[in-house]
Amino acid sequence: MLPIIRTYNATRIELASWGYWPDERKRSTRARPMINARLETAADKPMFVSSFRGCHCLVLADGYYEWRTVGKIKQPYRITLKTGEPFAMAGIYAREPTEFDTAERNPVNFAILTTKANEAVSYIHDGCLSSFRSAARSLASAPDPTGMFMFPRISPELLTSHPVTPKMNRATFNKPPAIARLEFTI
Repeated sequence: MLPIIRTYNATRIELASWGYWPDERKRSTRARPMINARLETAADKPMFVSSFRGCHCLVLADGYYEWRTVGKIKQPYRITLKTGEPFAMAGIYAREPTEFDTAERNPVNFAILTTKANEAVSYIHDGCLSSFRSAARSLASAPDPTGMFMFPRISPELLTSHPVTPKMNRATFNKPPAIARLEFTI
């Protein structure tokens, strides 16, 4: 569960499930939710098209992770704003079918919109988040004629990154060392 702000109510922060399940897709034991949607193709993909046209959200965070692969070694990196401030990532959301609604679980789920990496993070991975602070301005402005909001690319001057322990890839490892800078890189 992560905090989001949905387009229909830009003054309310709520917790939603990270992992996108569109309303029309049936869950199965083998299916997995999507955590990211590519900005360049989301408008054309049947899975994302209905949410991309009008169900936008901001996902609030203080950093995100990408993995750099060299040979068979994968090294996670934490990417943040240079100022250390929290930021908002652009996303799309859907509501889960009512059979999954419970008192403990918000039926809203989301995926983060990604795009081609900029110069600040392209050495780590070829994708990055579509927007930080500019996402808030996009939600506050009117959509284009198709009903979509515009999500500009991240300015590379705003970002910094550092390697972190591979242990951070485990959900159970939720401790301060998960975000501490490692002194070595691959």
